[in-house]
Amino acid sequence: MEKPQLTEQAYLFLSETKKWTKFLSIIGFIFIGIFVLFALFFGVFFGGLSDITGSSMFFPSVFIILIYLLIAILYFFPVWFLFRFSTNLGKSLKSGNESELTDAFSYLKLHYKFIGILTIIFLSIYLLFIIFGVLIAGITTL
Repeated sequence: MEKPQLTEQAYLFLSETKKWTKFLSIIGFIFIGIFVLFALFFGVFFGGLSDITGSSMFFPSVFIILIYLLIAILYFFPVWFLFRFSTNLGKSLKSGNESELTDAFSYLKLHYKFIGILTIIFLSIYLLFIIFGVLIAGITTL
């Protein structure tokens, strides 16, 4: 079986795709940094607020910090896969190395696989919330 060769048009499409995926991954890393900074800010803010008010706000602050850090961690992997796709695609387009192109597409596959699994998880959570909401609404109206 003969392997398909890249046409000039496909090369141009991939070259433009590389630029956009590099841009989106860099923006993604910036947002990850912002989420980590928010987590640290909330930790310091609530810690200082509990010192001023004399009340213990340990649980809410830890919960918010953990939520922001969890979001940053979940967001890191698809952004990293997208960045690696872009980097390997750029190397492949410059050198014409087919194994680098294969590596690039393996990272793109990982990116979409991660996003797909995350989507299934969140849709399942939403469905559970809807079911519990309907059940609780039905119980409270009795």
